[in-house]
Amino acid sequence: MKAVSAYLETEDPDQMISGIWADLAVQLGGVRPELLICFITAPLARHAAVITQALVGELAPVHHVVCTAESVAGIGAEIELKPALSALALCMPDAAVRPFHIDEEDWDAVLEGDRLGELMGPSDQVQGLMILSDPFSAPIVQLLQKLDRDYPEVPVFGGMASGVNRPGQVALICDGKVAHRGAIGVAFTGAIEIDTVVSQGCRPIGTPMQITRCQSNVIEELGGVPAIQAIEAMITGLSLQDRVLMQSKGLFIGAAVDARHQTLGPGDFLIRSLVSVKAETGAVAIGDYVHQGQTIQFHLRDADTADAEMRLLLEGEVLLSGVPEAVLMFTCNGRGQRLFNLPHHDAALVQSQVGKIPLAGFFAAGEIGPVGGRNFVHGQTAALALLRSR
Repeated sequence: MKAVSAYLETEDPDQMISGIWADLAVQLGGVRPELLICFITAPLARHAAVITQALVGELAPVHHVVCTAESVAGIGAEIELKPALSALALCMPDAAVRPFHIDEEDWDAVLEGDRLGELMGPSDQVQGLMILSDPFSAPIVQLLQKLDRDYPEVPVFGGMASGVNRPGQVALICDGKVAHRGAIGVAFTGAIEIDTVVSQGCRPIGTPMQITRCQSNVIEELGGVPAIQAIEAMITGLSLQDRVLMQSKGLFIGAAVDARHQTLGPGDFLIRSLVSVKAETGAVAIGDYVHQGQTIQFHLRDADTADAEMRLLLEGEVLLSGVPEAVLMFTCNGRGQRLFNLPHHDAALVQSQVGKIPLAGFFAAGEIGPVGGRNFVHGQTAALALLRSR
């Protein structure tokens, strides 16, 4: 595999085209890429089709996909809330890609019929799936559930487009077709290995508890007592520092993906927000459905925890599988300077762990990645896809 990437900040579409093309062309050295992936920030969204057409005309990739977003990332850098583009070109002679577009009228056939297999190919051949979606019109949760059933153990990664506040504003481009709704993506097949790192940036507090009574997304009882009572008891055991952090950043709930594990730790929980407290009943509502018997544990999130967890996960991945040849990064638009109070955090951390490896990514309105062998939409998370030849 030969992977190259480039990023540029400019509000001039012509300068963007010439700058990105020149950078990628020099690195490619005349080799035609199988896939060109571009992420374009919202101020340039109205020029996305023109920019894409020009880059495709110059670089001649076999396939291309483009998504607009609030902010983008490149090697060691994050360009937040400014006109910018980040691109990754992949030359994979022993692998293949299968781009797809799911329009609004396709969803019934995709979720209930056989359309998914027609779009993505046989499940035993797919090594990984990237999905980029409109946050308003794409039922991503249901799609991921379908993929877990039809494509078991296939990692799904990507994100929901950001920088928009109403339907129709996003630009999704797949092999020349421009869409403003639905989802696009790429199925990777052949001699390619894709590992994922999903850093939710939280650490557990208290001890695991079991849901003994609930409805929908409302937890009524934990361990046989009203949920709010269980929370109050847990809080009494916290340090003053953790109490202050909870008051300033909020309390999160981690639902154990596989409660059969005797010891639960980082990577075993799916983190969800605590939405509201119902004082009259002692119940709490969270940002996901729950079920009786489910194991949960409360979590805290802050910049130091987010940094430490992501660093630890990347160190483990490199130790286990080696340095990747390319990285795709989908980080929450609530991270970046909003969380870390300094620029380039996640991109710089990736570079510190894997070196100056080609990287492209964007700040998402929902990040997609697997936890415990199942694929989910996350918030406040950094989801990475690490690509290697096989």
